[in-house]
Amino acid sequence: QVLRVEPHSVIALRNKGLMLRELGNLDAAQTALRQALALHPDHHDTRCSLAMVLIEQGFFEEAEFHRDNVLATAGPSHVEARWHLSIANLMQGRFMEGWSYYKSRLSRHDTWKRPYDHPEWDGRSIAGGTVLVYAEQGLGDDILFASCIPDALLRTERCVVECDPRLCDLFRRSFPGATIVGSKFDADPVWLKDDSGISAQIASGSLPGMFQIGRAHV
Repeated sequence: QVLRVEPHSVIALRNKGLMLRELGNLDAAQTALRQALALHPDHHDTRCSLAMVLIEQGFFEEAEFHRDNVLATAGPSHVEARWHLSIANLMQGRFMEGWSYYKSRLSRHDTWKRPYDHPEWDGRSIAGGTVLVYAEQGLGDDILFASCIPDALLRTERCVVECDPRLCDLFRRSFPGATIVGSKFDADPVWLKDDSGISAQIASGSLPGMFQIGRAHV
């Protein structure tokens, strides 16, 4: 309806492209985003959205062109461009670069951030300390990142793992050396009131960048 009234609306065209991407119609999404970019070549968010669609279609070279354009004009700290750099590298098997840029995700989605204020864990051994590994995304992501929990257990006296409540039984069987707590992104987790001995924290999605990169050098 907006486009019928204002057919040259960059925002409406970009939103149309994003909607079509969510519906799985990547060709139509690409067309809408190209139309928006033609109207406003300096609209960085549109260029990033087009880059993501191109990545999902396997057109990595053109996606890289658009991403590099944003990084050059908006600056190397542009969150969306760094996120797309992460996804493109991971999809192409360049894990060192991919996981390095993956940390940009925490600046994209406030809903992934948890209400914890413990010091950020840097991966070094903590003698007598407790590390909290907190959930940040969805059920599948919890399972994916859990492959790094054994690495975390080797470097800390105690490890508390927060996950989707549906995974608690599975994780307790899989990681008997960890304390497993279920939480659905609660704003004020009840379990935390009974566990005040946490020394450091880390988002579960940050574990691969810490451990998988190191393993690649072994």
